[in-house]
Amino acid sequence: DKDFGIDLQRDVKIVDTLNIIPVKESLFKNDDRYKTLKFVPFSENGKDTIQMSTSTIEKGGKQVSVFKAFVEKDVVLYDQPKDLVDRENAQNSVEEINGTEIIVGDLQDVSTSGNWPPIY
Repeated sequence: DKDFGIDLQRDVKIVDTLNIIPVKESLFKNDDRYKTLKFVPFSENGKDTIQMSTSTIEKGGKQVSVFKAFVEKDVVLYDQPKDLVDRENAQNSVEEINGTEIIVGDLQDVSTSGNWPPIY
């Protein structure tokens, strides 16, 4: 401070962008594996897809992007006996994946959590 002859420490943060690289180029470069991300591995016909959705919500006065990805348990468990699949779809406990879908993300809230228990 010049008036009182006191040295004050001032923290300054400078933010600058040197270059912008698309995510696709950064992660996949010359590879086109990203085209198969939507398919459920080892599904019955190999063409079953993970359903994906995106949206924008207002959070804290700002527009925020959200996503949701899910797949039906029947698609993942196609090779299991029907009675076991029915029992899995009816699960409702803190130690199981509840409901008939495996879900990650949420379209109403900012979240990257899923519907599986923490022990997974």
